[in-house]
Amino acid sequence: MTIVLDTNVLVSGIFFGGIPEEVLTRWSEDRFQVYVTPSILEEYLRVIERTESKKVDGALKQHWKDMLPDVCHLVPDIQRPKRIARDAHDDKFVYCAITSGAKFLVTGDKDLLSLNDVFPFKILPPQDFMKILK
Repeated sequence: MTIVLDTNVLVSGIFFGGIPEEVLTRWSEDRFQVYVTPSILEEYLRVIERTESKKVDGALKQHWKDMLPDVCHLVPDIQRPKRIARDAHDDKFVYCAITSGAKFLVTGDKDLLSLNDVFPFKILPPQDFMKILK
């Protein structure tokens, strides 16, 4: 199964636990593959670097930064012919899902979730994605 993982789910799973952490655990169990573009991977690494948490020490942060380029499947950034999401920065996730042929875009972003019926993939919050994995 192929998915695109929004930065908010990745960072929440690393730093704050809960259902996003369960999503990351399933990823580590090879239950699905995560597709990214160079701009998404750059955003992942930048947000991990700047997020502070008492739960995660510097070594674990570095582990994620070192590991992500190896475990994510890279597809090229494409020129975005039109704006899709209310926030133009969210478009990269939609276009990545289109380019990669992903089955799901997993996000907590309400703007992206509101686009759900428009694409050949489903846009789901982490809790709904976990139901599919069970």
